[in-house]
Amino acid sequence: MRGEWRSKATLFGLPVVHVKWRGTPDRVASGIVAVGPVACGVVAIGWLGALGPIACAPFMAVGLVFGAGLVRLGWLGGSHGLAAIPIWFIVGVLFLGAASDLWERLGRFFRGPIVGGRVVAKDTVRELTSSTDCVQYDASRIGHQRGCDFEVAPHDGSEPVFVLTEKLELVLRQRPGYVDLGWIAPGDAVAIIGEIETRADPAGPPHGYRQPPLRRVLVRGTVTDYDVGLTRSLLIGWFLLAAAYLGGVLAAICLLLRG
Repeated sequence: MRGEWRSKATLFGLPVVHVKWRGTPDRVASGIVAVGPVACGVVAIGWLGALGPIACAPFMAVGLVFGAGLVRLGWLGGSHGLAAIPIWFIVGVLFLGAASDLWERLGRFFRGPIVGGRVVAKDTVRELTSSTDCVQYDASRIGHQRGCDFEVAPHDGSEPVFVLTEKLELVLRQRPGYVDLGWIAPGDAVAIIGEIETRADPAGPPHGYRQPPLRRVLVRGTVTDYDVGLTRSLLIGWFLLAAAYLGGVLAAICLLLRG
């Protein structure tokens, strides 16, 4: 059974309701209303911790307006209203830093047309640390990147895109259990962006009399195995939460100065 549920309705790119339970790689639920082990949202309910304007958790609840939990920080709901101000500032800066880092890595995928599809491999290379047969891998810790050319079969059924590795940039998720190591294996879902040209295909069948076979080729671009749609929602949510917490700090300081 899948370990999460999110509503189809969204607001500012975030699901209106996002619920997570066991069976998912991460334990963070993020949405307008978020429920999970760790919840992050406008209304956040977590059974370990919660972050949001209204936060509720048995152990740690950092609420901008209201916090309910064993350790609770909130302007209205908790007994630590003044102590919450530096915590709000730290949380806001952390959200802003995380969102800025994500934007720096994946911002290009939000600004232009992308092609999403599945990896089709005619050849593979072996990633030695994990003994995984893949088409590309990136071991940032040792500065090693290696791979071979591959195709991406678009989800919309259009003509495949042949990806050349010569001028390819990778933006890969860190694989669970490994440090600074990511890879793309046959069948993985990816998104690509960059210069796609129509070139002659030396291995393809001819299209007609004196007409050379053609194929679409990514000659210079970027490939990622991040879920671009989900990442966009996460990015918007982080920026909104950073603005909410840092704005709350300014509002609280203004109220203290007026009082």
